[in-house]
Amino acid sequence: MSDPQIPEPPNAEKPLVVIAGASGFVGQALAGPLSRHFRVVGMARSPGPAGAPWSEWRRRDLLNLREAEEGLAGASVFINQFDVHADL
Repeated sequence: MSDPQIPEPPNAEKPLVVIAGASGFVGQALAGPLSRHFRVVGMARSPGPAGAPWSEWRRRDLLNLREAEEGLAGASVFINQFDVHADL
């Protein structure tokens, strides 16, 4: 359901939000509400979850500078939910 006070812009005009750690509980919970007003890109080291409202999924490792730069390309907003201690 759209917010009646804020018109929803066409997808091409929506700002791009990248959520790092998007395969986790918080990242997935943020995607739905944000997708109403933003193009939402999920980013994580793992494959993207099925059925999530992502505009795109970027499989990247934030601990690798080149991959991090590629994953954040074009972002207007970056939300970090990346759990650094998971595999270290």
